[in-house]
Amino acid sequence: MTAHSRRVRAFSLIELLVVILIIAILLAITIPAVQHARESSRRTSCRNNLRTLALALHGYHDANRVFPMGTPVASYPDIGVFPGHSVFVALLNQLNQGPAYNAVNFDLSIYVRANQTVHELRIASLLCPSDGSTSSLGLYPAAYLDMPAGSFQIAYTNYAVCSGTWYHFSDDPEALGRLTAQDNGAAFANSRVTVGSIRDGLTHTLLLSEKAHARLNADDARDWHWWFSGFQGDTLFWTLYPPNADRRLRELGGLLPTGGEHPGVSAASSVHGDGAHFAFADGSVRFFSDSIDSWPISRSSGLPVGVSGNANRPYVLSPRARMGIYQSLSTIAGGESVSLD
Repeated sequence: MTAHSRRVRAFSLIELLVVILIIAILLAITIPAVQHARESSRRTSCRNNLRTLALALHGYHDANRVFPMGTPVASYPDIGVFPGHSVFVALLNQLNQGPAYNAVNFDLSIYVRANQTVHELRIASLLCPSDGSTSSLGLYPAAYLDMPAGSFQIAYTNYAVCSGTWYHFSDDPEALGRLTAQDNGAAFANSRVTVGSIRDGLTHTLLLSEKAHARLNADDARDWHWWFSGFQGDTLFWTLYPPNADRRLRELGGLLPTGGEHPGVSAASSVHGDGAHFAFADGSVRFFSDSIDSWPISRSSGLPVGVSGNANRPYVLSPRARMGIYQSLSTIAGGESVSLD
């Protein structure tokens, strides 16, 4: 064999660049397609979670002849009058979490050390797979009730039950009763809503929505969307603001309320683009875009035009206030005529 017969033909620089270019083009085509397929799968899982929760609510109703309270407000030892556990704690048996339900001490506040096991429980059907911020536990750095600083670990949720257009709270039981008389959704403080109460029809009444935990700032992400807590900013949502209202208000440059009344905390929202998934009282799930008909928001007050009030006093509507389709769908007995087309 001669030396010439052993020579191997090498790639030229141009040929190598062409191969690299072809690989880059294939990756540019393939990666977005794979990401789109994964997100489509995650969105399907999110819709299925909402269906599961809607069915669990009806399972609870079948067993108890009433939907669970948005939260029981009661006087607890050493704490006083305080919101209690979330709807989802009440649903643990319906979510195949019987041992966790049996571990809850319902005679004590859900927030105390005796119920610490519940604080740290992560339940897959309460988590949107597209929102990675809820995939791990949070840590509350300060002391909380009887929980020493640095010991209070929290599991979060991406879903909430509809309190209607309003939410109210007071540590005065008499005042609370007057305030919640205005609440018009499926779940609120000390609510007693039944299927028969939903006179607008199950197919025209919102039951559950998403909440985008990933879009909260660091402090709000730590303090809100606790799965076991019945506070409005945790496991209830209202339609005072349209879906993803925090984004819309920032674009307007308007006033943003703070705390649990911040629209990014208490309004429906998602990480699935310009809209969010909602479960209706009949168990169906639909995606509403941010552009769904909703009452306009005032730049100066951060509230809907013609609306005044807050969670500690009744909301007042002036003649200028006009409920949109979104608000009408959130009420259980408003008598509105609404088309879902």
